[in-house]
Amino acid sequence: MEKGDNFKTNLYILGILFVVLIVLIVIAYTKDCGSDRECFDKGLNKCSKVKGEFVKGDSFMKYEVIGKRNDKCILRVTMLESSSEPNIKKVLVGKGMVCEFSLDMLKDTSVVEIDNLESYCSGPLKEALLKMNVDRLYSFIINNLGEGVAKNLEGTSL
Repeated sequence: MEKGDNFKTNLYILGILFVVLIVLIVIAYTKDCGSDRECFDKGLNKCSKVKGEFVKGDSFMKYEVIGKRNDKCILRVTMLESSSEPNIKKVLVGKGMVCEFSLDMLKDTSVVEIDNLESYCSGPLKEALLKMNVDRLYSFIINNLGEGVAKNLEGTSL
């Protein structure tokens, strides 16, 4: 092999590596919309890799579109901050969940406005939210059951 052939071969290999690198960068790139809902929703509606941070209720959430899988758009949601009570913050902040939506559902909607978002999701944040709701319901039932039992006992003698 001559020097010219080696140079051409090396240049060819270098060109292929450069193309592979560019393809990997494009595939892995996620557009950061910050707090721009219009930017995020535009990417979400196409299920493009995009991320944004928005207020939902009393919480500051990070939403990140991971990509498509089987006609579903996969989204990761993480609670970054909450203005809730300190014990609730401790349980929820930093936790995340992965959500799946049909592509049709996301065409004209914003994920921030989806009611019962957690019904489309799984993960530690969903589990913590469900546990918190069950605990609240349990406390409510016990408190009201106690009042009802006390009222019923007032009129009886032992």
